[in-house]
Amino acid sequence: MFLSAVLAVATASSLAPSPDSLRSSAPPAGGEAVPFALSLGTPRTIQGPHVMAVTGASTGSRIAATFENSEVRIMDAKTGMTLRKFSTPQPAYGIAFNAKGSQVATGDESGRIIIWNAANGQKVKEIRPHTKGVQFVCFNKDGSRVMSTGKDDVMKLINIGNGKVEKTVLGKGQNLYSATFVPGGFVVGTLGFCPQVRKGPAVYKLQGHSDKSSFDVDFNAKTNRVLSAGRDGKAMLFSIIGAKLQTFSGHEDWVVHARLSPNGRYAATSSIDRTVRVFNCATGACDATIKDQSPVAAPICFTGDGKYLVTANGNDQIQIWPLNPAQK
Repeated sequence: MFLSAVLAVATASSLAPSPDSLRSSAPPAGGEAVPFALSLGTPRTIQGPHVMAVTGASTGSRIAATFENSEVRIMDAKTGMTLRKFSTPQPAYGIAFNAKGSQVATGDESGRIIIWNAANGQKVKEIRPHTKGVQFVCFNKDGSRVMSTGKDDVMKLINIGNGKVEKTVLGKGQNLYSATFVPGGFVVGTLGFCPQVRKGPAVYKLQGHSDKSSFDVDFNAKTNRVLSAGRDGKAMLFSIIGAKLQTFSGHEDWVVHARLSPNGRYAATSSIDRTVRVFNCATGACDATIKDQSPVAAPICFTGDGKYLVTANGNDQIQIWPLNPAQK
């Protein structure tokens, strides 16, 4: 599935700027958590260059992160240790594990998608399907294909085995921003129309965001739920056929990233209001708020074991928050 958006007020024909264009010259340090029902432990802060994207393996506590100096790290959220380190040709805004956790895909500013061996950091495949920077990448369920969106306003479906593009979707000025698979299709949202789930010929509209646009979407296979992050400052939970199930309110500005916990019970969202919020999907209540986060909206992910939430503080350094209870 995929979605498009921009990170600045723009016309539908303009391309979304990179998050660096929203970066504060002097962001606050730290990362203060205000817990409610869900208990967040003391975070571990990882020193280093500015983090750009994070993703969690489907099992265990491994995470992968990209940084503004073109570095990629595979880390253990439990210990904070770096397990593997390598570099992309240019900084990468897109990163994803395959379902087995054996490979990592990165999409960088040169338009390249590179598949890496997660165990040894060796390059498996390099493809250059975009003419401008890649903004988002994801694997399909069996790891045979990747889907990507770029600043060239196109979505590409790529066969990893032969490196060929199997499908191209043109944004036509709609600013395609991120993409994620759902069973039998993908979800899409743009500045021009509301998010949509496309499964073969069927199209299911995800209506609810007041200005119709969505920056990010996520899909949880356990619950068959879709989560969207909107420019209206809200996140919303939908069934896979478009029925709105929950609205998550509380952010004071655009919600840029949204992720569902492995068990689908919680939704984590980040906004340019410098907070990350964790919502209860059953009640819609905000169970935890993390303050002093990245001013360009912290990249976020849950670990596959459901024990940690990964964010970025006001200095764009990784923070790893223990969750109690674990959300596997």
